[in-house]
Amino acid sequence: MTTHGDFQTMTASVRRPARRLALALGAALALPLAGCSIDTALQVNDPDIVRPADLTGSAGASSLRAGALGNFGLGYSGNNGAQEGVVLASGLFADEYYSGDTFSTRQDVDFRGNPPDNATQQGTFRNIQNARESARVAAAAFAALPIQDATTQANRAEMLNLEAYAIVLIAEIWCSGIPFTTAEELATQGGGVPLTTTEAFELAITKFQGALAASTDATQQNLARVGIARAQLNLGRFTDAAATAAQVPTGFVYQIFHSITTGRQENGVTVFNWLSERWSVPNVEGVNGLPWHTDPRTAVKRNGGTNLAFDNLTPQFDAAKYSLRNQPIVLASGLEARLIEAEALAQANNPGYLAILNALRTTPPSYAFINRDAVFAGNATQAATNPPTPWSAFQASGGLPALTDPGTAAGRVTQLFNERAYWMFGTAHRLGDLRRLVRQYGRAAESVFPTGSWHKGGSYGTAVNFPIPIDEQNNPNVGAAGIAACNRQQA
Repeated sequence: MTTHGDFQTMTASVRRPARRLALALGAALALPLAGCSIDTALQVNDPDIVRPADLTGSAGASSLRAGALGNFGLGYSGNNGAQEGVVLASGLFADEYYSGDTFSTRQDVDFRGNPPDNATQQGTFRNIQNARESARVAAAAFAALPIQDATTQANRAEMLNLEAYAIVLIAEIWCSGIPFTTAEELATQGGGVPLTTTEAFELAITKFQGALAASTDATQQNLARVGIARAQLNLGRFTDAAATAAQVPTGFVYQIFHSITTGRQENGVTVFNWLSERWSVPNVEGVNGLPWHTDPRTAVKRNGGTNLAFDNLTPQFDAAKYSLRNQPIVLASGLEARLIEAEALAQANNPGYLAILNALRTTPPSYAFINRDAVFAGNATQAATNPPTPWSAFQASGGLPALTDPGTAAGRVTQLFNERAYWMFGTAHRLGDLRRLVRQYGRAAESVFPTGSWHKGGSYGTAVNFPIPIDEQNNPNVGAAGIAACNRQQA
C-alpha cells in the first residue's frame, strides 16, 4: 500500500515534466488554425455505436440478428440487472417459484394479485415485446438481401421463429386483448390493434409457417414445427399438434444461450434463484403446487440445510437445473414434441400415451440434464432434507420407475401434465399449461393454481393470467377501456 509520504514523493517527481508538458501543449494550441476544420478535429469514431447506415446489407442484417438474439435472451430468461424474463415471471405466478423477495411488485405476482401498473410485469412485457419486434425487423433485413444463400435463409427463418415464439409466450401468459405493435404501427397509429388469445396463436402459426418456407435448414424446420405444435395445442387442435410434432426427432433442441461477459447476457433464472436468492423453489405451493423437491428432474439444493432467502424469512431452495450464470435454457425440443404427441393420445383415451412417457423416463435426451449431477457432487450435506439421487444413478438402474395407467381420463390428464411440468420446469410452459387445464379440460382454476393462504400472510388472488400493462393506455387502440376489459379470470 502506498503511504502518504510515498504519495508526496511521487507527486513531486512528476511536477517538473508535467510543467514542461503543459508549456509545450500551450505553445501548440497557440499555433494558427488555418486550414484546420474544427468539425473534423472534434469528430470521434465510436466503434460501440451502431448507426442506421450500418444496419444495411449483409453486415447490417447480421448486426440486427445479434441484437435480436440478445433481446430474446433478456425477454425469455432475464438478466443480472434486476430484470425478470417470462420464465421467472410466469413461474412465480404459477407454482414453480415463490417469492423470497421484499419487493411488493414481485409479491403481487406470486400471490396472483398483480395489477396493470405493476412495475415488475411492465418490464417483463416490454422486454418480450421488444424481443418480438427486433426479431421481426431482423427477419425483414435478411429477406431484403439480394443474395439469398442458405445461411441468409436460415438466419431469416430463425428470426421469424423467435418472433413467433415471443407471440406464443405472450399469448400464454397475458390476458386476451394484447396488441403486438410494430414500429410502423407505432409511427402511424400510436400502437397495434389488440388481438384475442386465439388470434395471437393463429398469428404465431402464420409466422412459424413463414419460417418453414424461408429455409430448409433442419434446425429451423424443427424449431418451427415445435412452435406450430405448441400453438396448435393451445388452440385445442390435438390431432394437428401431434402430426406436426411427429416430424421432430427427440434429439432436437434449440437453446437460448447466456454468457458472463456482461450482466445483460447472464442467465437471469440462475441470478434470481442462486445468486440474489429472491426466487425460491417451493414444495406443494398453495395446496395445488407440485412437490418439486422430490423428483430428480427438479431437484433442489439448500445450502447448509437452513439457508433463507433475501427476505430472511423464506426457506431458500435452489433449482439444480440452473446453477450457472452462463447456462442455456431450452426454448424448444424433441422432448416437448414427444409430450405433445402423448397428450394427443391421452386426450383421445389412447393408452399409447403411456409408452411415450415411459420411454422418456427410461432414456431421456442428454440435454434434459445439463449440469445436473455436478451440483450435488460432494455436496450431499448441502442438498435438501432428503438429498436427491443423482440422475446418473437412475440411468444405471434403468431410469425413472415406469408409470402405470391411472384408469380414468382425469387421472391420465393429471399424470401427463405432471410429466410436462417436471420435464419442462423453468422453461415458461407451466402457466400456459395451468390455463389449458382450465380452458380445455374444464378444471376449476382453484383446483390447479396455488390457492388458500399465501406463505407470507394473506391469501392468494383469483387471477389466472397477467393483465394488460398500463403502458398500453397510451395506445389509442387499447386505452383505459381496453385495460379494464381484460378478464383476469379467463383462462
